[in-house]
Amino acid sequence: SLRLRFPDRRPMNPAFRRQRPLLPWLVIALLAVMTLGLAGMWKVMPIQPGVDFYQMWGIAKMERASGYRLGSPYRNQDAYQAQLLKTVAERDDRRLAFAVANRQRPDPTGTPLLYYLMGCLPDTYSSTLTAYRIVQVAAFVLSLLILTRPLKLGMATQTALIIALTLSFAPLPFDVGLGNLNCLQLLGLVHAADLMERERQGRLTLSPLLLAWLTALLVLMALAKPNFVFADALLGFHLLLYHRRHAAMILACAAASFLLLVMLGAAPFHSLLVWRDWWDLVFSSSATGLLDRPIEAGNYSTVRLLLDLGMTHGQAMLLIAGCLLLPLIGLLRPPGLASRWSNLDRTLSDPVFHAAAGVVLSLATSPLVWEHYQLLAVIPALWLCRAGATGWGALGWLSLLAFADLPENFNSFAGHIPGWLMILNHSFCWLPLWIGMVMQATAPLAPEDADAMELRPHSAAA
Repeated sequence: SLRLRFPDRRPMNPAFRRQRPLLPWLVIALLAVMTLGLAGMWKVMPIQPGVDFYQMWGIAKMERASGYRLGSPYRNQDAYQAQLLKTVAERDDRRLAFAVANRQRPDPTGTPLLYYLMGCLPDTYSSTLTAYRIVQVAAFVLSLLILTRPLKLGMATQTALIIALTLSFAPLPFDVGLGNLNCLQLLGLVHAADLMERERQGRLTLSPLLLAWLTALLVLMALAKPNFVFADALLGFHLLLYHRRHAAMILACAAASFLLLVMLGAAPFHSLLVWRDWWDLVFSSSATGLLDRPIEAGNYSTVRLLLDLGMTHGQAMLLIAGCLLLPLIGLLRPPGLASRWSNLDRTLSDPVFHAAAGVVLSLATSPLVWEHYQLLAVIPALWLCRAGATGWGALGWLSLLAFADLPENFNSFAGHIPGWLMILNHSFCWLPLWIGMVMQATAPLAPEDADAMELRPHSAAA
């Protein structure tokens, strides 16, 4: 057949051409102004204790310091707290003492695998935290280098955009200040999607070794911190779909990686049941509600907001599902119906779209969305920016400003924006991205692109 089938090795969308510089430079200028609002956060970064890093590092290190006698951190939080206080008294580390003063009782929401990985870090808290923060910023910048490359902005504009986003993108200093994992999650997803995209474009061949690496990486990210498990799953599905000849190997590698990582996570606690303890504490309805944090505490979950407005959980999820499905109605519009489906067919061959969609789905449906979780929104925003500076692509550029807290920064200067509007900006900032992504993916192809798709020979999946 001459009809195009997976995989399509051409650029994902015919609208993804060289950018007009006006809107990108306007966004860069606004981001540059917004750096003034975050200057204070960056200035005090060296003295921030890294509360999230302290908890992840502390639980891992205290189990080792006790001779592996403390057991499950999800059941024995008091024992871990006592060991932490003992360690602080024995060490001359002001930053560690500050962290313990801010959060004496650890909050064990991390998975056992996460604690195992953090236990591999050095024992010196302050120097390790400093090095970890450098890695976080480097991971963010490297991710931006990969994500902005397809925008074809030119070196000067691309460099200016990366610098402006690094200095003004509000979720970044939150993630770095807390010492969380979202910068590393971002780099992991971008790296995996980039390898798959380079293969789709014919610039790389994924050998069995690379396939095994990508499979293990996705399993690792899902088990270490599953807050963006939709993105991990969609990329895994894409990998399996486009390498059906190696499906048995990929599934075997996934199973082996899963078993190995589960056992590694349980090893410091001497029991596989520690995984059940984690699940019961974080997700069980009988737990204290570790995911049920109020908006006042900084939880910008759409689900949480709708519950606070009086909806039941079922009604909230139904409304979110409606918001996600409504833009798909465009596929049923008669004008250019075949062309719309062809464009969707092409879009679904793009691994970066899968990562972007997974991030949006996770932000839309998660019961817990801290501001630093929104760091990963740069994936769908910059994917949408590929469509150009006009039309639906403009939503990508505007979303960068929304996620960088433009309303809050404006409020700091003008003081006239109500608080509820800023909460809406955080809780529903995924919605314009999703609308733009779906509408761009289902837009009719230009006549010359539709003709090219019909004439291009079929190429089998690798």
